[in-house]
Amino acid sequence: MNTKYIISLGEILFDANPLSGVLTLGGAPSNWAIDCHRLITDSTIQTVVISGIGNDRLGKIVQAFLSNCKNKNGQPVKGLLAHVSDKETGVVMVSYDAQGEPHYDIVRDVAWDCINFEKASPEVRSDIEHIKAHCCAVCWGTLGQRELVSRQFIQQFVQSITAPDALKVYDPNLRDEINAVTKDIIHQSLKLANIVKLSHDEVDKIGKAFEYFSPVNKPGENKGKQKDYDERSRGLFEKYPNINTLIITLSTRGSYIYTRKGDFSFMKAEVVEDAKPVGCGDSFLAGVIASLVCGKDLVYAHQKGTAVSRFVAQNDSATPELPEELGIK
Repeated sequence: MNTKYIISLGEILFDANPLSGVLTLGGAPSNWAIDCHRLITDSTIQTVVISGIGNDRLGKIVQAFLSNCKNKNGQPVKGLLAHVSDKETGVVMVSYDAQGEPHYDIVRDVAWDCINFEKASPEVRSDIEHIKAHCCAVCWGTLGQRELVSRQFIQQFVQSITAPDALKVYDPNLRDEINAVTKDIIHQSLKLANIVKLSHDEVDKIGKAFEYFSPVNKPGENKGKQKDYDERSRGLFEKYPNINTLIITLSTRGSYIYTRKGDFSFMKAEVVEDAKPVGCGDSFLAGVIASLVCGKDLVYAHQKGTAVSRFVAQNDSATPELPEELGIK
C-alpha cells in the first residue's frame, strides 16, 4: 500500500475563546489538517501536522489530541512536532468586534516560531523526507513564517516537494496590514503555491501592497461584483504562472473558485444564526482540498467546502467532530 500524505506546516496553538470560555486547539494550518483528516475515508491517505511545541503542559495536550484525533478508519493524525525546550506552546487571545468578526492577540516568540529538525534523530529526519516525497497536498500560511527559523523551514520544505500532482496550498490568513516582512513572505509563498485562497479583504490588501490591481471594496465593505473578482483573478494568474487555482471567499456572501484553464464556480453561503466564525475558513478550504485529493471535480469540492464550513459555523470549536454524511465517499 502506497501511502500519500496531506501535510500542514506552521502554527499549532491554543485559542482562548470568550464564546466558549475554554482553551481550544487551533492554528489555521493545523485546523485545516484536522478537518481534512476527518473528511477523508481513504485509508491510503495519511494526515501530518508539522509544527513546534514547548516542553510544557500545553505541548503534552497537543500530542495527546493528535494521537486521539482519529478518522473513520481509526487512523490518528501524525504529529511531527519540533520540541523547543526554551519556548512555550503558542496561545492566542480571541475577541470579537460589533460585527461578530474575530480578532486575535497572538503571543510572540513561542515554539512554533522555531520549527527546525536539524537536531532531530536520523529516524525523524528520514520520516520527514519520506513524507515529503509522497506528499499529495501541503498547506501553509503567513503567520507561521513570521520568524526566520520557521520561515526558512516552511519555504524549503515546500520547494523540495517534487511530485508533479502535489497540491501546494497557500492560505495567507492575514491578521494585520502588510509590512515589508510580510510582503516578502506573501510574494515568496505565492511563487511556491499552485492553489491560493484569499478572502475579499486579502484580495484588496495584496492588490494594494503589490500595486497589482486597485481595491475592489472600500475599507470595511464587502460589495465587490463578480466582474471585479474575474479581473483580479486574471491579474494574479498573469503575475504568478505557477498558480493554477484561485479561491476567493466573500464571508456571508459565498465564494468563487477560478482555475487557470477557465473553470469557474460560485457557491452562495447559507445563513447561520449566531454563527461562530473561528475555523470556518480553514474548514471550507479543507473540504475543497480533501475533495480534490480524493479525485472529485471542482463543483463537488466547492459544495463540500461550503457544507463543512456551514457545519463548523454552528459549533464553538474550530474543529468539531464532523458528521458521517460530510465524509468524502
